[in-house]
Amino acid sequence: MRFQRCFVLAALIGAGAGQPSLFHRAKADAATPAAQSVATPNAPGAAKDEKAAAGASTGKIVLAGSDLLKGDCASELEKAAANTALKLTLEGSLMGEKFLRDSRATGALLFLPEKTKVREIADGRWIATPLAYQAIVVAVARDNKVERLDLGILARIFGVRQGESLRGWSEVGGSGLSLPIHPIATRYDASVSTPMFRNRVLHDQDFRGNTSFFGSDAETAAYLAGSPASIAVLATPPQEAANIRIVPLASEAISPSAYLPTAENLQTGDYPLMLPLYLVIPRDSLNTIRPLLPALLGDGFAESLQRRGFIPVEKKMRKNFQEALDKMR
Repeated sequence: MRFQRCFVLAALIGAGAGQPSLFHRAKADAATPAAQSVATPNAPGAAKDEKAAAGASTGKIVLAGSDLLKGDCASELEKAAANTALKLTLEGSLMGEKFLRDSRATGALLFLPEKTKVREIADGRWIATPLAYQAIVVAVARDNKVERLDLGILARIFGVRQGESLRGWSEVGGSGLSLPIHPIATRYDASVSTPMFRNRVLHDQDFRGNTSFFGSDAETAAYLAGSPASIAVLATPPQEAANIRIVPLASEAISPSAYLPTAENLQTGDYPLMLPLYLVIPRDSLNTIRPLLPALLGDGFAESLQRRGFIPVEKKMRKNFQEALDKMR
C-alpha cells in the first residue's frame, strides 16, 4: 500500500519517476494574488533569459504539462491546433515547470496546489490563469440527511487520531441516522481523489482501519448508493449515480457557510478541496504561443476537460483572459 500511495501522488501531479511530491508547496506561504489572476501588461519582470523562448526561432509551439491530460484532452488540443506547429510534452506538472525554466517549452498546463507560490508568476515573468479544477467531493447516500461537513469532522470520520474518531452517525449532527459510520474511498492507484484527501484532510496520516477501498470511483459510488451508513471520498461522481448526494463542505466548523464544488465556488476559493489546472505562459513566449490560445481557451478543450472529470472555469473567465492577452504585445 505504501508503494501505491507514492505512485499515485506522483501521478496526481504528473511527476516523472523520482520526482518529489508537489504537495510540499501547499505548506508554503499564502500564494501571491498573481498566481490566481491574470498578470497586467505592466507587471514587473526580470531580464529575459539569454536563450530565446522555446520555439521562437522556428515558430514551433512546445506545450508541456500534466500527464493526466493525455488521451481525450490531448487529442482535442491537437485537433483544434491542426494549423499550428504544436508539440505536446505531457510528462508531468513538475517536469513541465522545469521545461519552462529551461526554455524548453513555450507554455505549460500545470496542476499547482492552492496557495502555491511560484517565483516566476509572483514577479510577473510568467502569466498564469486557471483553466479547470480537480475537486475532491464527499458524498453520502440520499437517505443520509447531513447538511454540511467541515474538514475537521472529515478528519475524525476518516482518520486515525486516537480519541477523536467519530464512529456513529448519531455523533454527526443532522444525519438522521443511528448507524455506524462506514468510510469508503477509491484505491490510491485508481483515483486522484484519495491521495489528495489524505494530504489535505488527514495531513498525510493513514485512513482508519475500517475504510473500504474500491477499484474505481464508479464502483465506490455504486456501493455508496446502496449503503446508507457509508460516506465516500470521490472525484466528480458519475452522473448515473442518482442515489447519492454531494455534501457541502466548509473549511472549519466555525465557517458560516458550506459550499458545493461548482465552477463559481472553485474559482472564488470557497470550496476547500480542489487542485487547480493552470495555463502558464512565459512573457517572452507569448507571441509564439498566441496562435494556440483559441484552442487552449476554447469550448472544445473545456469540454474535453469536463469529460475527463475536471471542472472547467466559466466561459466568461476564459474570454476575459483571452482579451487581456490580446492587449499584451
